[in-house]
Amino acid sequence: MVLRRIATATFAVGVCLSACATQPKQARPDLDSFKEINDTYGHQAGDDVLRTIADILKGAVRTSDVVARYGGDEFLLVLPQTSLKGAQEMAERIRIAVQDAKFEMPGGKSAGTTMSIGVAFYDGTETDIDALIVRIDTALYVSKRSGKNHVYS
Repeated sequence: MVLRRIATATFAVGVCLSACATQPKQARPDLDSFKEINDTYGHQAGDDVLRTIADILKGAVRTSDVVARYGGDEFLLVLPQTSLKGAQEMAERIRIAVQDAKFEMPGGKSAGTTMSIGVAFYDGTETDIDALIVRIDTALYVSKRSGKNHVYS
C-alpha cells in the first residue's frame, strides 16, 4: 500500500509538471504471470527480476519521463512530452525487451516473462488522479484480456 501511495504521488507530480505539454501520456506496465516466478524460484529471485525490469523501463525512457513502481509487479510511466504514437511505440519496445529478456534463477536455471501495457493520455479535463489511473488500468486490463503480452491504448 505504501508503494502505491508513493507511486500515485509521484504520478500526480509528474502529471502536474507535464501540464504544459499537450496531452501527456501515461503507461501502466504489468508483468504477466509474475506470481509463477515467485512461487517457483522464491521472492528473492522475483525481486531480482523486478530490479531488471525497472532497469529496462528506466533505459527506455527519457530524462523528462517518470518511472515509478506502483506495487507488486506493477509500474507507472509518465511521458510528458511524448505523442500517443510515440508512447505506443515506446511501450511496444519495452514489451519486446521484457519478452526477450532471460532472467537468471537459482540453480543455474533461467526464466522469462512477458508484460502487458496500457497506455492513456491526460487530456486536461480530469481533476482527480484516480480517474486517470482508472482509464490507464482499463487499457491495461484490455491488454491482458487480449491474451497478455500486448500494448493497448
